[in-house]
Amino acid sequence: MRNAARLNIIEKQEKVKRLVDLRRRVVKDLFPGELVLVRRKLKKKGKTKKLLPKYVGPFQVVKKVCPTTYLVEDLPAQRKKKRFRRFNAHVVQIRKFHPRDDAEWDDWPDEPEDSIEIQPSSGQPAEKEASVASQEAIQPDPVQINPPEVVETPLQPITTRAGRKCSFDLTSFDLTSSYVRLSRLRKGCGVCLATSA
Repeated sequence: MRNAARLNIIEKQEKVKRLVDLRRRVVKDLFPGELVLVRRKLKKKGKTKKLLPKYVGPFQVVKKVCPTTYLVEDLPAQRKKKRFRRFNAHVVQIRKFHPRDDAEWDDWPDEPEDSIEIQPSSGQPAEKEASVASQEAIQPDPVQINPPEVVETPLQPITTRAGRKCSFDLTSFDLTSSYVRLSRLRKGCGVCLATSA
């Protein structure tokens, strides 16, 4: 009976090992001085767990303790006298650190740099003429533009569904403006907002 139980335990252990090895990543050997990220379970007060980073770092590898464990520590620039982190990390918790490349952002990637037109009579490129023509098209004439005149009408009291009189004309205000909404609510005109929406 004991022998059968021992065999069942060994079979279960082999099955569990087989299933775990399916998901196990093959990690190349790390050398001292390499930068790595380490998976840690962070707990911060007032922060949602799912929004916290899974990997923290970078840390520097100090040495290989055993085939599956590395001793890692803070970077020399981040070390402080009183607070200095140095700990062992399993290979499953370690990921190689790749620094970000600063990509240069181009404002207009699809825009051609210079438009070159060939004149049919001479066969020469007309770069200067094209650039002068484009500058003239961009710059407007110095004509003064007058803003449209705003005609203010006196506010007439309107009646709400409840029979109350309101001195605001709801059609003349922009309802998307939060300032207008707040000023109406402060003056006790919340019913008008509800009826107009």
